[in-house]
Amino acid sequence: MSNRLFIRRLTAGLFGALLAKGYPLGPGKLMQVEELLQQLPQDTEPEALRTLLAPLLTSNAEEQRGFYELFDQTLAALPPLEDAPDEMQEDAAEFGSGASDTENRWRHYLLAALLTLVAVAGFVFDTKTVLTWPLLAFALAAAAAAGWKLPPRRSTRLRYLLALPLVAAAGFALKLWLLPADLPPPPQPRVERFSVEQGQTVSRALPTSADTARLLACATCDGQPGGETPSGGRFTIDTSGLLQYTASQDAAPGSVDSICVEAQYAERKDTVFFVADVSAGQTPEAEPDTALIAEMPLPFPRSLSEIEVDAAAQARAAYYRRYQWLLQSLLSL
Repeated sequence: MSNRLFIRRLTAGLFGALLAKGYPLGPGKLMQVEELLQQLPQDTEPEALRTLLAPLLTSNAEEQRGFYELFDQTLAALPPLEDAPDEMQEDAAEFGSGASDTENRWRHYLLAALLTLVAVAGFVFDTKTVLTWPLLAFALAAAAAAGWKLPPRRSTRLRYLLALPLVAAAGFALKLWLLPADLPPPPQPRVERFSVEQGQTVSRALPTSADTARLLACATCDGQPGGETPSGGRFTIDTSGLLQYTASQDAAPGSVDSICVEAQYAERKDTVFFVADVSAGQTPEAEPDTALIAEMPLPFPRSLSEIEVDAAAQARAAYYRRYQWLLQSLLSL
C-alpha cells in the first residue's frame, strides 16, 4: 500500500503545528511543498520528509531545530495506516492506486453513463415485449460489473450496486407516469336486426355478454327509457335490457327504425343498435257471402215409429251373414 496518503496526512498535521508555533507559512511556501509532494516517488517513506521540508519551511538553525521537534511529534501522533478507520484505508487505496484526477473523472463519467443506461432500460422495459427483457438484464449486468471493479472504495461500490435496481425501477415508474397505460380498445357497437309488421309489438333482449359481466344500467344513447321513432313506432327499454317495440300502423312498408341502446357494465360500456325492418301486415280474408246459398230442408223423423228397426230386414241381414261363404262360392262358378 502506498505511503502517499500517510504523507498527505502528515503534511496537513505538520502545517497545523507550525502555524500554531508562529511559523510564517504563506501561499508561496505551500505551493513549493505541493510541487515537492507531486514529484515524490510512490514508495517515499514519511521520515524522508523531515529533511526534504526543512529547507522549504525554515530560514535559520533555530527554526530548523523547532521544525524537527514538531515533525517528530506529528509523526508519532499519527496512527499507522493499517490502524486507521476503514474509510481512511479505502482513501489510501484510491490515492495509492496512482490514478490521476483525469482518470477518476472518466471513471465517474463511465459509472454515470451506465446508470443512465440502466434508467433507459427500465424506461423501455415492457412485460409484454420479450426483447426488452434481455436489454434490461444486459444493462444491469454491465453496470454491476463496472460498479464492482471501478470504484476503489468498498462503501462506494455497495452504494452504487444498491442504486442499480432503484434506478431501473425509477425509469419504469417514469414511463408509467409520462405515458398512458395501454387500454383495451373500446368494444365495437353491435347490431341486432329484426322484422316487424305494421302495428305489431315485438320484444328483444340485449345480446348475452361474453364475459358474463353483470349489467348495471341500460337506457337509450340519449339516456331516456323510451321514445318514438321517425316512422311513428314506439319503444321502451327497461333496466334489464329488454326492448319492446311497436311498429306504427301507418308506417310505410320497407321503412327502417334504428334504436341506439347503451348497456353499462362494471368495467365497460357496450352500444347496441336495434334495427327494425317494417313490413306490410297481412290483409284479413273476406268472409264468404252466404246469401245466395239456398236453404235445403234437412230430414227429421216426425215420430218414433219412423226410426224403429225393421225385423224382416234384420233377419235377411243375419241370413246373408250366415251363408256368406256359400253365396260367394256360387258366384265364383
